Amino acid sequence: MPVTCRCFNLANLALCGFPFMAGFYSKDLIVESFLYRSSPASTSLLLILSVCLTSAYRIRLSVFTL
Repeated sequence: MPVTCRCFNLANLALCGFPFMAGFYSKDLIVESFLYRSSPASTSLLLILSVCLTSAYRIRLSVFTL
């Protein structure tokens, strides 16, 4: 199922926020708007950590489909 695998990996890249894909623009806007608000540093750290962990999990899933 090579076509399905390629489509799945392309969708994972979009969810991870790969540049010039839909996920990049939406995730970037959410993170940027949140960081410009005055919020505690711990909340900002949790946001950045959750974005990084989500991307790491999706990349791990893509590696397993190869």
